[in-house]
Amino acid sequence: MTVSKGLENVYVAETSISSIIDDTLKYVGYSIDDLVTNNVSFEEVVYLLWHLRLPNKQELIKFKDEISEHMAVSETIITSLRMQNHQKLHPMSVLRTTVSMLGVFDTESELDDGESIYKKRPSSSSENADDCGGLF
Repeated sequence: MTVSKGLENVYVAETSISSIIDDTLKYVGYSIDDLVTNNVSFEEVVYLLWHLRLPNKQELIKFKDEISEHMAVSETIITSLRMQNHQKLHPMSVLRTTVSMLGVFDTESELDDGESIYKKRPSSSSENADDCGGLF
């Protein structure tokens, strides 16, 4: 029996949203390097992934308004982030735990729209960065 190292030759699902060709990660045809070089914002990338195209100015303003309505984070989440920060945990462990907690405390998390948990992310990562030692 042959065993592959890491995820080499392991396929989970096919997607037209992202690809890796010649070590270049692309979202909907846009190279990640190009997105970074052009200072594409987090919100623009989320819009790209959800709508398969980058937003124009008016669409971006509307999208930011829509997601800002859902950015409030429970004080329990903020307290958890502060506790985790004091324990010097790995940032990926903190992120994993926080995303799981968002699902527990968000009444919309069981919606099948795929968007409710992501709408929380900008707030949990940016608003609380100072309180949590810049982990996000």
